[in-house]
Amino acid sequence: MRFLLVAILFAVAVAAFTLITTYGYQGRLEAEFSQQAKVALNEAGLNDVEVNFQYHTAILSGEVESRNQQEQALQIVAETLPVAIIPPLEKAAIRIKPTLSSVVKIERPAGSDIVKLSGVFSASGESNRELLAGRLAALEEVETVENTLKLDPRQLPFPNTAALASLTEILIKHPGRTVVALEAGQLTMIGEVPNHGLKAGVMELASLIDGVSIDDQVTVSEADKRLKPSHFNFTRNRFGITVSGSLANKEDRAALLKTIRSADSKLPVKSRVEISGDYVRGVWEENATEILPVVLTSLNGELTAEFTSEGARINGEVTTEEEYSKVRKTLEEIISQPNAPSILMDVSVKDSKSEGPEIQLLAKFNDGTLTFTGKVPSSAFFRELEKEMGESKITLVNNMEETPSSEGETWVDQLALFFGEFEGRLHSGVVNIKNSKLKLEGETLEPSAKLMLQNVAVNILPGSFTIDNRLKNKEEEVLPAPRLATKEKNKLRKSLKALSIYFDSNSEVVDREGKENVEKIATLIEDAGVPLKLMVTGFADNLGSAEHNRELSLRRANSVMVLMIENGINRDTMTADSVGEDVSNVSRSERWKARRVEVSIANDPEDAGKSEQ
Repeated sequence: MRFLLVAILFAVAVAAFTLITTYGYQGRLEAEFSQQAKVALNEAGLNDVEVNFQYHTAILSGEVESRNQQEQALQIVAETLPVAIIPPLEKAAIRIKPTLSSVVKIERPAGSDIVKLSGVFSASGESNRELLAGRLAALEEVETVENTLKLDPRQLPFPNTAALASLTEILIKHPGRTVVALEAGQLTMIGEVPNHGLKAGVMELASLIDGVSIDDQVTVSEADKRLKPSHFNFTRNRFGITVSGSLANKEDRAALLKTIRSADSKLPVKSRVEISGDYVRGVWEENATEILPVVLTSLNGELTAEFTSEGARINGEVTTEEEYSKVRKTLEEIISQPNAPSILMDVSVKDSKSEGPEIQLLAKFNDGTLTFTGKVPSSAFFRELEKEMGESKITLVNNMEETPSSEGETWVDQLALFFGEFEGRLHSGVVNIKNSKLKLEGETLEPSAKLMLQNVAVNILPGSFTIDNRLKNKEEEVLPAPRLATKEKNKLRKSLKALSIYFDSNSEVVDREGKENVEKIATLIEDAGVPLKLMVTGFADNLGSAEHNRELSLRRANSVMVLMIENGINRDTMTADSVGEDVSNVSRSERWKARRVEVSIANDPEDAGKSEQ
């Protein structure tokens, strides 16, 4: 019995020794294999490739810059360790590291309807490739898109495809050779547009493409280089219709006046339209005689309309949502025609309240979670959003209360389209829908996201809604903006004070002298060299009702703001205000001084208590 026990213990000891020796030797051998392979890879410059062994099988991982280097890494390990088992390339976990910028070239020869699209996007850029080709193929001027744009894992992702597509569309819509090329950090643009407004639009879109220098070879047609585009605006109020502007010939003026009188024959028409050889027919003139009757017959009460090289802007009011939809649809049909101007509708709905409960919706997006609270007639949009974002990384939380409306709010059901755009565009955000207003705050992941989300909201919300878009790009500034010294700011205030713009009685039309003052103001602001918040204040005398004078003052301020924008001042830096003045003790000959607009520097809290230096 004792002998049997000793034999068992001896056998166990021998087995344990054998296992320890075998696995210890195997571990040392695998470590030695890894060391030899790593040295050989480093000598070949493949420092980011790692090699481990399981028995005699090599396990490779890491990053290289090309497929050739992938194959080279496997070959080096095989030659260094002939006894090792080397996996096929497809099973080796060696990734190609993206290091190259995207390359894109879009070319349309003069007189051709064939667009050639070539270049290289990242391996994940299939959706961008389809977006670019699809938008070009949808243009009326394009019959065929020859798309040879390739995908390559060595290329870095390109986030600005939408801006690139938009500026290309503008250039291709006009005749002549068109080239848009992006390579080695440079964006080259070749083409011709008919006016400086479109050229500015192209340059603004180009500025949205991150990290590139711009080679601008976009020209403006010869006629527009020598002449200024015509402009025209009119105002209708209880006193009548006043038209003003500058046109190229008498025939155009006669046609516009005839159209206005035919559409609204009850009110007198006062014309201040000048004819000058310094002007050329604007793009808007081809469609103005179609647009004006729609505006005059569909909008109620007071209204204004402005036609410039940048398009048409309509300001007025309708009674119902149905009327608003009808006007909008009619105008959209007009501007869908070739070379038609763009139209900005600033039209409110007077009777916009429904009999059902008011909609109050609050959506908060942060840390990958989108949470909804508030009261809505239906949460069907949330269920639709869940379907659309089924594979998304965004978590959806529904804390809404349904309060069905007797009339229904069908636009609410389309909100899934709006919130579906958050992924990949917003870092964080808050959306508040209340009192016929949508307020949007937060940080975007790319500059173009702000405009994209606003356009989606405009297409979904009723015309009675206003949109307060306060989104900021996450990568935007952290450095404080440069400021103007107190002494220089006070000097600028005095200079602006001396450049008031004066108006005729009951008019918001800026005359030639006023335009010259606006140009001087714009020059002063640009010469300051720092961002400034401006207050554009309209004044009126005390003739007429207080409400009429308030509205007239605002229209005067807006007229000046339009000219300021035309002279290069950013719209977002200006705020309009109105003031009525009591001139009852002023002689009639001096009353004209009350009918003016003043441009001033808005009050800055940091200037409080600082005296003039």
